[in-house]
Amino acid sequence: MARELTDEQLKAKADAKAQRTRLRENKQAKIAIAETAGIVVGGCVLYAVVPMVGPDWWMGMITGVIALLVIIPVTVRRLTAIYHSNRPIIDAIEAVVLLLTMLSLGFATAYVVLNDKGGQMTGISTKIDALYFSVTTLTTVGYGDIHATGQFARLVVTTQMVIDLVFIAATFRLIGGVARDRAAALKAQEALDVLETLEPQEKSQQ
Repeated sequence: MARELTDEQLKAKADAKAQRTRLRENKQAKIAIAETAGIVVGGCVLYAVVPMVGPDWWMGMITGVIALLVIIPVTVRRLTAIYHSNRPIIDAIEAVVLLLTMLSLGFATAYVVLNDKGGQMTGISTKIDALYFSVTTLTTVGYGDIHATGQFARLVVTTQMVIDLVFIAATFRLIGGVARDRAAALKAQEALDVLETLEPQEKSQQ
């Protein structure tokens, strides 16, 4: 009877540990989602308030260049986080959302500045127009209402297309692969933990 009670206590201890782990992971997931949402909202607010035309065009250009340059280190950091994460799928979705936001806002900023220079873009009147054009280019859905007319603008649009086709495809594939591998590893570890929990019970019954 004492041995059986010990097994019950061991199982209860394992269940309590699993429950604490789930609560901690849920809390971490909520914090991470809030952090990503804050970055996305903050980026949109920054895009809306930073002056990008007239004598302040350089502020918009710097903002856009920074947004695009930090994509690589942010992607590497997110991949590392996914590899060690207990919630790889959520982290992968967050990484994709963050990457798409940075690309869209970065190139939208460039289009606002180019449109202000005259003779480079046609159809852009507001920052929303520029963001709309950036997103349609990103998703390869072109309606023709906004397009590049100047040589430099066409070079920028071509650059975005190349990044969309090569960098994003490769990055998303890598993020998805790392997330799947990590999820499989966590599932295997969970099964191993269950087996380790059941071993004392099996021994007590022998």
